Amino acid sequence: MWLLMVVLPMISPRGFRLDGSGAAFYQSVLAIIAALVVLHVIVLRASLTTSAPSKALILIPIGLLLLILGNLMGKLRKNFFIGIRTPWTLASDEVWSRTNRLGGRLFVLGGLAVIACSLFPGPSLPVILTVVALAAGVPVIYSYLLYRRIEGFGPNGQES
Repeated sequence: MWLLMVVLPMISPRGFRLDGSGAAFYQSVLAIIAALVVLHVIVLRASLTTSAPSKALILIPIGLLLLILGNLMGKLRKNFFIGIRTPWTLASDEVWSRTNRLGGRLFVLGGLAVIACSLFPGPSLPVILTVVALAAGVPVIYSYLLYRRIEGFGPNGQES
């Protein structure tokens, strides 16, 4: 996985290089790999001991990953590999910047919500799925609406 993340930026098309956001990209990759390793160890331990891990043990690394990714999203410049990549964010630097800042805030809030759900008993799966869906979905819709407004499209889809 790490090798793939080292190679991908080298083959990025011109205009979408990681020049301005290489550090944030590699920090994101490191956070993703670390979270996967932690979750893998938790699953291995559960399978070897035949005891189910606590809800908090599973949800806290996921919440921390969302917090870290959200914190880094505002630092990302337009690229093909990480961030909120829609046709509208890739078409406009302004839409990219504003959408990823919003997405970053929503991911941070989502991470806090996931961690909070891990601390309270009861069914939290519907809450977590809703939070993650909103954190991922709202920026996509926002990028479309912002692009239309910035590019001067009217309500019927025609350019004004």
